[in-house]
Amino acid sequence: MTRLMALDVGEARIGVAVSDSTRFLASPFTTLHVERGNEAK
Repeated sequence: MTRLMALDVGEARIGVAVSDSTRFLASPFTTLHVERGNEAK
């Protein structure tokens, strides 16, 4: 099976998690910090 990526979008940060190859368990991968004023328009 392929792995999945999940995004947890918040006001100040976006959390990224990836699943294991069985898609049973997801683990944190990284956190992206949102900079105000750089929103897409």
